[in-house]
Amino acid sequence: KDIDHIFLPWIISFKTSNEKSYNYFCPYVESHPGYIKAGFSLRGIPQDKFVTPVFDFTAKRPVMIKVLYEYFKKWGVKKSSIRKALQKALQEQVKFEKEIRNKGSEILHRIISNGEKAIVLIGRPYTLYCNAENLGIPLKISQGEYKVIPMDFIPSHSTTDEVMYWRYGGKIIDALNFIKDKENLFPVYITNFSCGPDSFLLSYAEEIIKNKPLLILEVDEHGGDAVFQTRIEAYFDVIKDYRKKEKEKISKIFVLSRGEDDLKDRVIWIPPMHPVGARFFSATFRRFGYKSRALPQATEQTWKKGRNLVRGSECLPCTLTIGSFISEIEKKNQEKHALFMPTSFGPCRFGQYAYLQRLILDREGYKDTSILSPNSYNAYSGLPQSMRMFLWKIILMYDSVFKCRNRVKPYEKKEGETDRIYRSSIDRIEYAIENSDNVYDEFSRCIKEFKNIEVRTIDKPIVGVVGEIYVRQDPYGNDNVVECIESSGGEVWVSPVSEWIWYTDFMARWRAGVSRNYFEKIKTRLVNKFFRKVEHEIDEITELILKDRREPEINLVLKAATKYVPVNFGTEAILTLGRSIIFAKDGARAVVNVAPFTCMPGVLTQAFFHMIQKEMGIPVINMFYDGEQGINRRVKVFLENLL
Repeated sequence: KDIDHIFLPWIISFKTSNEKSYNYFCPYVESHPGYIKAGFSLRGIPQDKFVTPVFDFTAKRPVMIKVLYEYFKKWGVKKSSIRKALQKALQEQVKFEKEIRNKGSEILHRIISNGEKAIVLIGRPYTLYCNAENLGIPLKISQGEYKVIPMDFIPSHSTTDEVMYWRYGGKIIDALNFIKDKENLFPVYITNFSCGPDSFLLSYAEEIIKNKPLLILEVDEHGGDAVFQTRIEAYFDVIKDYRKKEKEKISKIFVLSRGEDDLKDRVIWIPPMHPVGARFFSATFRRFGYKSRALPQATEQTWKKGRNLVRGSECLPCTLTIGSFISEIEKKNQEKHALFMPTSFGPCRFGQYAYLQRLILDREGYKDTSILSPNSYNAYSGLPQSMRMFLWKIILMYDSVFKCRNRVKPYEKKEGETDRIYRSSIDRIEYAIENSDNVYDEFSRCIKEFKNIEVRTIDKPIVGVVGEIYVRQDPYGNDNVVECIESSGGEVWVSPVSEWIWYTDFMARWRAGVSRNYFEKIKTRLVNKFFRKVEHEIDEITELILKDRREPEINLVLKAATKYVPVNFGTEAILTLGRSIIFAKDGARAVVNVAPFTCMPGVLTQAFFHMIQKEMGIPVINMFYDGEQGINRRVKVFLENLL
């Protein structure tokens, strides 16, 4: 009660002169100020006690200083003071890191000279150095016969490829690469239950350290330290008896392609994220001269297949896509294959799917199978430009066809007619994409058929669906949430796939602005102009049905959310929050927030919704899916009582 202010900054990323550009902290660390403020607010503590400037160390120094000055000037802080303070802080941080690396080199030299064995603790600083969180495990280990070295004392060799975009993920991989060839160093990886990045990093660790003993200890708030004692003692015995053996070949875990680079000789498989989208994407690849097929929609069998191929704590979409892909290529051994798996530079786990799937394919004997992995950061360059431009039309088309189906279905007079036209439209537009010069013609005819469906003039409450892009689109992944809402008496409005493209477009323009890169500013404005032109063409065709179901401008979505998170937060959480707020303003009766189990943005938005749903005035149903079916019974009971 006696505290005037709490300094709790948003820290988006960190970079020093010898590190790469992408150094995000994980979404949980990024969002500390947001969900802590939300939790305090629920307990009546005013949010104005918090001092929460944004630190993004990948921004140019003048930009950082300007952002900090705009925040602190209300306290009379001068820009020159901020400049000096920031410079001093960075110097101290670099000095500190240099000192501990020098100390680590000294200890390592002494250990090697004496022929000793030592244990290196792997993990994040809040896990390794906080006894309340690590249950005193490091102290237990240090009471044994081996010296213990924290990974931060290991010399940095910057061996990590740029795709490891998490700051501490990169440090963990670098430390493991250092340890793997040192006969006297043995890693103990201390992790936390449901740690998002570690759900992938643990698989990488097992691959890197496959020739040596590795102990992984997972702590949570329910366990005691005694449960780990036996495992630690057993690990000591393994180290004592360890003898160097012939090294197994280790996969290069950050190299995606295998075999031939020419995709023309391969069948490119499109993940089944969207019942319409996968088929339309596959037809587009065929239109541009590639062999391509859409993976069948996920089933319980393909989910179980995928679950057996991963550790188990990874995102559901990662499990579903690799399960579906391997299930199909097992049947077609005579063909060469490639998986289309777009990626990103973080900070959520989506950008790691392709690299874990690469390890799985190698392990399962599919080393010649390629992964085609264009990146959202550079607008998916790598595909032909004309194809990328055409794909934007296709994304808007399948968003529109799906939205027409959802707009008309609850009001149809003749049961089943909407779905019949929906299925027919998918077939005909897919054919037109592959074979016709003007896809708009067939698209227009399909929209007119939706318009001709006889409907009842009744009002049904709108239920918005937001959340993680794959799960909100995949009927198996979300346990058929659209049908669940419709059978409960509501009309479904699902946030479209195009929302993510608009967000990447906005962020490209934003980065060009803050970096003062005038060439990029011009380039991104031209891209945005093209996007808007195509959207206008699609809107004109769908005006007959969707004129009252238009998506809000992306800047309005972000503006609504930036009350709670910074614009450069970098995950779908900002879209989930902003779109939900606009759903509420536009009269929706409820919002369903869907996410894979342990999804970091999903967990964060759930924390925020505890507070902001009161401000929105409508309920938010937070749903987490792990592949099991039948859990939407909760949604159905809730909606039937509400609607």
